[in-house]
Amino acid sequence: MRKLSTFIALFICVHVFAQDAVNYQLPPKTIMDLALAKPTPAVSVDSKGEWMLLIERNTYPTVEELGQPEVRVAGLRINPANFSLSRQNYINNFTLKNIASGKEYKISGLPVNLLANAVAWSNNEKKIAFTHSTASQVDLYVIDVATQKAMKVNKTALNVVLGSAFSWLDDNTLLYKTATKSPVAMPKRPITPKGPTVQESYGSAAPRPTFQDMIKSPYDEQLFEFFGTAQLVKNVNGVETKINQPAIYVSVNASPDKKYLLIRTINKPFSYTVPANGFNATVNIHDASGKFIKELAKLPSSETAPAGNDNVQDALRGIEWRDDEAATIVWCKPLDGGLIKTQVEFHDAVYALPAPFTAEPKELFKTKLRYAGTSWGNGNFAIVQEVLRGKAITKMYKVNPATGEAELLQERSLNDAYSNIGNPVTEKNSYGHDVVIPHDGKLLMNNTTGASPKGDLPFLSSFDLATKKNEIIWRCSEDVYELVIDVLNRNNLTILTRKESQTEVPNYWIKSLRLKIADRQVTAFANPYPQLEGISKQKISFKRADGVDLTGDLYLPKGYDPKKDKPLPVLIWAYPREFTNARDAAQVRGSKNMFTRIGWGGPIFWVTQGYAILDNAEMPIVSTSPDKKPNDDFVEQLKLNARAAIDKLAEMGVGDSTRVGIGGHSYGAFMTANLLAHTNWFKAGIARSGAYNRTLTPFSFQNEDRTYWQLPQLYFDMSPFSFAHQLKTPILLVHGDTDDNTGTYPIQSERMFAALKGNGGNVRYVSLPYEAHGYRGKENILHLLWEEHTWLEKYVKGVK
Repeated sequence: MRKLSTFIALFICVHVFAQDAVNYQLPPKTIMDLALAKPTPAVSVDSKGEWMLLIERNTYPTVEELGQPEVRVAGLRINPANFSLSRQNYINNFTLKNIASGKEYKISGLPVNLLANAVAWSNNEKKIAFTHSTASQVDLYVIDVATQKAMKVNKTALNVVLGSAFSWLDDNTLLYKTATKSPVAMPKRPITPKGPTVQESYGSAAPRPTFQDMIKSPYDEQLFEFFGTAQLVKNVNGVETKINQPAIYVSVNASPDKKYLLIRTINKPFSYTVPANGFNATVNIHDASGKFIKELAKLPSSETAPAGNDNVQDALRGIEWRDDEAATIVWCKPLDGGLIKTQVEFHDAVYALPAPFTAEPKELFKTKLRYAGTSWGNGNFAIVQEVLRGKAITKMYKVNPATGEAELLQERSLNDAYSNIGNPVTEKNSYGHDVVIPHDGKLLMNNTTGASPKGDLPFLSSFDLATKKNEIIWRCSEDVYELVIDVLNRNNLTILTRKESQTEVPNYWIKSLRLKIADRQVTAFANPYPQLEGISKQKISFKRADGVDLTGDLYLPKGYDPKKDKPLPVLIWAYPREFTNARDAAQVRGSKNMFTRIGWGGPIFWVTQGYAILDNAEMPIVSTSPDKKPNDDFVEQLKLNARAAIDKLAEMGVGDSTRVGIGGHSYGAFMTANLLAHTNWFKAGIARSGAYNRTLTPFSFQNEDRTYWQLPQLYFDMSPFSFAHQLKTPILLVHGDTDDNTGTYPIQSERMFAALKGNGGNVRYVSLPYEAHGYRGKENILHLLWEEHTWLEKYVKGVK
């Protein structure tokens, strides 16, 4: 009997240890203070540079708030109590600032416990509208800028489940969707269904990714229809008028002259395979009062779209109003049946149909690659983008919409950041729409990245349409990081910038490039992270064994001196990217002069705990020959990248190559598990919300568009799950138990844990309650940091 009792006691102890249920824990105080620091406000500035809206948010909601009831259906996560989406990042306060005087104004009339979203200035920029969510409904408020007063303007509760929350028609008129029923009328799930759920497929291929939260039953269909159905309403100075009949509205867009509405609605049957934005839909034209004018298109469910990065449905896409005309609808249609490998000179064509929409559509122009969008200018000028993602090629054309004549302005690799000339600076036309207008044959261009061999140096430039030369007018100096937020005056080039450095908090400035006046600082935000003062940051460069240049952001603790102090334990944090050539892969990304920001998911916390941190460690996966794709050598290239990083830190004398940890989130977690499975270079790994078995994402993943059935060996070889028997390095697996990201179902971590446990691995699996792909709950965030800190201290810092 004693032997049996001893066995039972031993079994219970082992079982409890294996599960290791714990209460919420807290990380060290320095890490916790950094995580909970209130972020500096975001800003929104009117186009004249007169008023600035300061937008404040809190850090994290509680787990209790995160765990409130939600309906997960059609790829949506819905708050069933108020016809809105759950898991929103709300704004908690607004302040208006007069830029000329520098005076800040508190806004009266704001709701108590403000939960705001969807901020939009009116056309004349004298008003600002926003939504406010309560426990039972969503309301619409308008701020009068001159009086700094906010007022609720809706009579009926809004429905903001699908599409934009609202839009301004004119300075006194708002267009929005309202709920047609009370939330308490939500259909109840029947205890006994009428029968089984049946799905069928007879010969029509539907190679879709593994989307989350799909419709799974007739009851789910009822829920989607209930929450999606809304009434379109026009509000003029607080008076609501119904437009059209209730429907499941995806989008409602007014023509530039405000006389017509382009309305997209969802039709049955609903798909069980793709999210709501891919459901069967109808696009109709109505007049401003809601009167039906014309059916423009019936769009099929996207579940029938062909697989492949550059393949599209053989249907209309990119349906929109031309910004430069009163009421002209434009759209794109494939000329190759949607299959990019079809041998044709032109793959897409763009058509136009002007009011009154009775004529035959006119072909405006064709594209040799996939059409990627137009920046409209006027009747004779537009900038057109086309792309071929499979080969990472993008082209920019100058197009005359009246004649279809096109002239190539630039062709470059999508991954060649150095040659990116930026985006045209727009200006308002008579309809209040943003358009691109050349002045003296030149376009004003803004590049908010400004990638260069010296790091990111944003610039403003003048692009000559005749010579195709890009002349830089202003560029960020090399000792700071500064980008142009807006061009306030094109004549004297008065610009609004955001400037920062390693020691300077990001703040906003107004400067004139042609007037001899001093730069003026507009904001004076304080450093939210005083705990990081004194740490060092540098952009380091190194080569991997095959000659590909790599970079990373190296952070070292305050007071650390590699000439006097011993090498530090290391944490490398990374996210792999695919490249078609080594030249693009080797480009420098980021800036050493950016102010260090803290996010819950980053590794920088541990520089305060005595670690050398290599953040944004480049992990390029490069095509090694023209007939190969990047992933054909995925694991070997990961190893080349990691080895180079470890050796560089050891060579610098700052990193102890025998005490290195590796970590990442999502695809970075996939990277981490692969490195631990195929090397013994690391003491521990942290893998959050990853996908480890690629057979569970068989129709493509990341930028890989070949299917499992085309290349089963590649899917096997890239899956760390396949090599779980080799992975003996301690690995911390973390996953949100309601992950909403395509491909990263929680079962990925559950099965990886089971595989490692079954093969005698050293693994801990933490499932965070109510968390999606990005984590938000305060208690979960702090506990995550405790888990990561404990893991690093035990296996990386503590192992000699």
